[in-house]
Amino acid sequence: MRSTERFTGLATIYGQARPSYPPELVRWCLEQASAPGLIVDLGCGTGISTRLFATTGHPVVGIDPNADMLATARGEGAQDYRMGTSEQSGLPDACADLIIAAQAFHWFDLDRTFAEVERIATARSACVAFWNVRLEDTPFMQGYETLLRTWSTQYEVNERAGRMINAIRERAPHAELRAFMHAVPMDRARVRNLALSSSYVKHGVEDIPVFLQALDALLDATSSNGVVEMRYATRAIAWRVHG
Repeated sequence: MRSTERFTGLATIYGQARPSYPPELVRWCLEQASAPGLIVDLGCGTGISTRLFATTGHPVVGIDPNADMLATARGEGAQDYRMGTSEQSGLPDACADLIIAAQAFHWFDLDRTFAEVERIATARSACVAFWNVRLEDTPFMQGYETLLRTWSTQYEVNERAGRMINAIRERAPHAELRAFMHAVPMDRARVRNLALSSSYVKHGVEDIPVFLQALDALLDATSSNGVVEMRYATRAIAWRVHG
């Protein structure tokens, strides 16, 4: 299956369940560009990161190849969303002062994406890729990780960010790294939808109803009043596009 189609049919629950990103990350991203004007969000999905960065007052364009995800994004607000990919964004040359990719860079072809980023970037532009990487520091977080590794034949999500950060550093050796703690309280319905919004659950779990029963049992054993804390380290890498 093409990576651009892995989330088809998941847009609604993806938009409802996926966490946003910590404000400290947003501030750090803006500091990477000398004078941020237009922000381009590559692989914007349902627009979670696009809307977040739009709150800074800068114009933001969200780019995504999946029609379902873009339709959900457009339904959430009046941002500028366009069909395109990280390799062919459809944007003009030298238009973007800050380029971001939230929870998406691991889907991109690196050589073609770096070429496209260089084309659309201004002389002062920076690019930042970031991921919410789940921690395993509570009984629930440990159990959730074990559950996914046990049930999904395609699960490898917590390794993706590290591998991609290393690959980016090979191309941008002066890149800066940061990690921001990010904890999101979630009730049972949101945790279930979060799991179901994952491509490795949709395409990697054979028996979804039984998987959800196991997830419910974990929540029963570890939640407080039906609520758990989904805990992340938001890992980010930033580099100057033109040195």
